[in-house]
Amino acid sequence: MNEEISPLIDVEMLEKHRTNPAWVIIDCRFDLTDPTRGLALYKQGHIPGARYANLDKDLAGCPGPMEGRHPLPDPNIFSQTLATWGISNTTNVVKCIHNEIQQIN
Repeated sequence: MNEEISPLIDVEMLEKHRTNPAWVIIDCRFDLTDPTRGLALYKQGHIPGARYANLDKDLAGCPGPMEGRHPLPDPNIFSQTLATWGISNTTNVVKCIHNEIQQIN
């Protein structure tokens, strides 16, 4: 029986599934004024098992005059990045930004 899960989860739900291989936690902290800050904060402390996603390198494509600062990444490259993190079509992805925790279905 599948458990109905809200897109927003609490700490108890995260802890319940934190070690489940079907759940992947992505730490997305990023500071537009200091692009190195997110990774530095991640290295200082993060949810155990969380992977770090850099906005510029992992979550966006190459910026250009018509694409904006953080355009969508190339789908093939992005799918390879997701696969490297252990994410597939059946994975529950938990996105963490600062003190926010969200699940992406």
